[in-house]
Amino acid sequence: MNATAVHDADPAADRLHFAVEGMTCASCAARVQKVLGRQPGVAEAHVNFATAQAIIRTADEPASAEQLVAAVTGIGYGLAPLDIAAPAETVSVQQSEREAEVRLWRWRPAVAWPLAAVVLYLSVFHTHQPWASDVAWALATPVQFIVGWPILVSAWTRARNRQMNMDTLVMLTWTPW
Repeated sequence: MNATAVHDADPAADRLHFAVEGMTCASCAARVQKVLGRQPGVAEAHVNFATAQAIIRTADEPASAEQLVAAVTGIGYGLAPLDIAAPAETVSVQQSEREAEVRLWRWRPAVAWPLAAVVLYLSVFHTHQPWASDVAWALATPVQFIVGWPILVSAWTRARNRQMNMDTLVMLTWTPW
């Protein structure tokens, strides 16, 4: 008997494709993959950090998309079904959303670097001036709470789920305690 005759069904039919949101590092992808792989009805799960996508091979009784979305949302990430046979307009919309996200992140260093340079200058050359610490604090506050807001939110989300990632480490270096 020919092996291809046994599996004449479409091999892509038992696969679900998802876009994963909120991943900031490879450990995030591993965490999402582990959670998806443990769900009933999932035979195998692969999460790619670079493409922010998850491909799930379902078992005999497949898991529902809603169940998988709920499981991933429960650990602080987002999961949205993808249509791999999507028309070009949908791909274009997804690409423009990704470009908008990249633009959103690009302004952060442009704001943070000049403020940090002034704080460094004040901290090195004006350490004995009574006004220097107040000015440095006033300039460092927007860096922490405006520029670094996504990192703080991610770290808080991980803390609520009793998890840690690189954002947790960055947040701990910012805290005054």
